[in-house]
Amino acid sequence: MSAHDLTLGKLYNLERERWALEDVGENQRRAVAYSWTPVLAHFGAGFLVSELTSRDVRDYIAARREFVKPSGKQICGSTIAREVQALKRGVQLAIDEELIPAHPVLSMRRVSRWGNPSREMKSGKLHDRGVLIAFLRELPEDVRAYYVVSLLTGMRAGELMKLTPENIQNGTIRLRADQSKNRRPAVIPLVEAARKALARQCEGRAADEPIFPPTEVNYRQYQSRRACRAIGYDKTITTRDMRHAHATAIMRETDIATARDACRHASTCTTSRYVHADPDARVHERVAATMPELTELT
Repeated sequence: MSAHDLTLGKLYNLERERWALEDVGENQRRAVAYSWTPVLAHFGAGFLVSELTSRDVRDYIAARREFVKPSGKQICGSTIAREVQALKRGVQLAIDEELIPAHPVLSMRRVSRWGNPSREMKSGKLHDRGVLIAFLRELPEDVRAYYVVSLLTGMRAGELMKLTPENIQNGTIRLRADQSKNRRPAVIPLVEAARKALARQCEGRAADEPIFPPTEVNYRQYQSRRACRAIGYDKTITTRDMRHAHATAIMRETDIATARDACRHASTCTTSRYVHADPDARVHERVAATMPELTELT
């Protein structure tokens, strides 16, 4: 097989043969095949890999973003990213097998940098105290406790689902290294509202039993969607949104360095993507107070 007759269909079959040789689980095989399906449908199985350009891939991304599913929703940006990554992985495999030379598609930047419609800000509503309170009031007590703790601690979804009663000590949450995303122990202070919510959820649970079991993820998501519809909110509020709201609230009262430490980020660059503080008159007054000479110039 030469570079002139290598098609996307043959590239997909080549990758499937690689899966057969490697210890790849059935779920992973299905996920990769699922990612390849829209790629082959868009370009066609007979499309030559040698003719594939970065422009073609960008047009594919644009077409996928404009596609509307029968449910009326757009395709999530992370799904499009996985599809493009599957294509790039196949191209890299062909290069490793010396079927084609270096390909321009591999030099493309990450899809997420071109924007993700599913991660757009919620028109500033989410960080409105009234919207947050209305949302929490519509939730049943057990789900409300989950989102209250998420909002007041800024914990990630994975960390919340690993949280057990034995992690709660002396008014703080003490996460072990294996419970934290960055694999570092963490001590998170608890305010009164979070302590009360956790105390009720810990009743009757063993010391090592999850307070917010992963098996109830679908139930919490369903209740979140129901509450959002009840308050007229056109998006589904997630744990990540609560974490963003937590960082924004801290930023409004302190500075980005404090928000970084509270979110346990390694860099303020990451925190800056979480913070969505709305500038108001007080912000401008603080800026003016640092430069009193401006008063004389106006």
